[in-house]
Amino acid sequence: SVGVIGKYPVQIFYNNLVILSINLIISMYFYFLFRDITTQKGEIFMKLLHTMIRVKNADESVKFYTELLNMKLDKKKRLDDCWLYFLTDEDGTTQLELTANDETPENGYNLGSGFGHLAFSVESLDEFTEKLHSLGYEYLYEPFDLNGKGTKIAFVTDPDGYEIELIEKVVW
Repeated sequence: SVGVIGKYPVQIFYNNLVILSINLIISMYFYFLFRDITTQKGEIFMKLLHTMIRVKNADESVKFYTELLNMKLDKKKRLDDCWLYFLTDEDGTTQLELTANDETPENGYNLGSGFGHLAFSVESLDEFTEKLHSLGYEYLYEPFDLNGKGTKIAFVTDPDGYEIELIEKVVW
């Protein structure tokens, strides 16, 4: 009768195929569920999620990062003493958290000497330059060839003075 395991070779093959398919689906489910937690060696997998910077004027900063650098405002969250703005890059892999504290120093934050810059890749610094100027911004350092191999870089500053490096082509 149909459904009896082992009676007919076709049924045995079919039953084994069904069991194998179910095991494969379950294995794939757990792989995708836990793939970001451990590496193949069983070590904990770590991924940079976001970088946080404090800003004096959230509206100006969000405008700078979204209009000039093509970031998307992903979410905005109110905490007890500040607003958090999470901006995501175009491919959705990295976030920048802008924190606007309720009590912000009148002249903004002291950036200190430990922080260097954020870096963004651009397809074309020539096209970026047009966009930069059309939005009323200027370069801190104009585009230049970094290494003679085609890598061009430039720097701008955001509304709070954080330096942003723009890299056209990475060739070491």
